[in-house]
Amino acid sequence: MDVGANSVTIVGMPGKMSKLAMGCMDLHAHSSSVDFNFLSDIAKKIKMDKKLIEKIGNSNTVAEVMQIINYNNEFINYLKKFNNSKTNRIHK
Repeated sequence: MDVGANSVTIVGMPGKMSKLAMGCMDLHAHSSSVDFNFLSDIAKKIKMDKKLIEKIGNSNTVAEVMQIINYNNEFINYLKKFNNSKTNRIHK
């Protein structure tokens, strides 16, 4: 069905966006959880410092990850790329 829209903008908090990038469609906390290994994989792909990658993987909250990366634009843009992709996957 053509509704005349060329694009859709999805806005959300980093935790929800990370779940969406992993391919989760039900973002409620009871249905899915944040995969901190997924987030540390992003940090690896953009060649962040190894200590930061380890901290990300050991984080308990996405807010903690955002503090660790200091809202790094490259990290956030990499995450957005998966939210924009058709497959919504980083892991192979």
